[in-house]
Amino acid sequence: ALAASEDGGQTWVRNIPTARSRVSTDGLTADRFGRLRGNLSIGFLDKPWIAVGPSPDDPATDVLYVTYTEFDTNYTVLWLGEVPTIVPVATRTTIRMVRSEDGGRSWSTPVAVSPTVNQSYGEPGGDTPGVFGTSRTVQGSQPVVAPDGSVYVAWTDSTDDDSFKGSGEIYVARSTDKGVTFATPVNASTFNEIAYRPRN
Repeated sequence: ALAASEDGGQTWVRNIPTARSRVSTDGLTADRFGRLRGNLSIGFLDKPWIAVGPSPDDPATDVLYVTYTEFDTNYTVLWLGEVPTIVPVATRTTIRMVRSEDGGRSWSTPVAVSPTVNQSYGEPGGDTPGVFGTSRTVQGSQPVVAPDGSVYVAWTDSTDDDSFKGSGEIYVARSTDKGVTFATPVNASTFNEIAYRPRN
């Protein structure tokens, strides 16, 4: 959500959603005993970041940009006797962007900035078209607007050796049309990922 103040932060009169996660139960059906079986998908939007800059069409007009990581986890419904259990199968992550050209009152449809990558649990898999990887996550996006109105977004890619292990990569993608489309991401850096600890 985006909150806006028009009096220097004294009051906040608007609280508007810029993007929404979703829950999909399209893959669920009832068996002959009336128990739900199949797959469901639960979304989660993480690490939102905002940038403001001039429109490439009119430098006197500002455009607001919000980037975030969309986590989409697929679950399989299993039954242990009379108890339903959901088991995670895979999590897909994508860096997405939304923009506003009216001061945050309305927001565009989300656009994918990064490729969608896959973190599989259990047996490796990756049969979904347009999704690749079996142990990969993208996250931590940072948008920046250049003086000419071009938008740059940087993010971290864990590569296929899992998060907080082995090597990671930083990618940057550029848009010259207010985030409607993005050029192919460029690898800006490769680095050794540090192990995660709660106190880091």
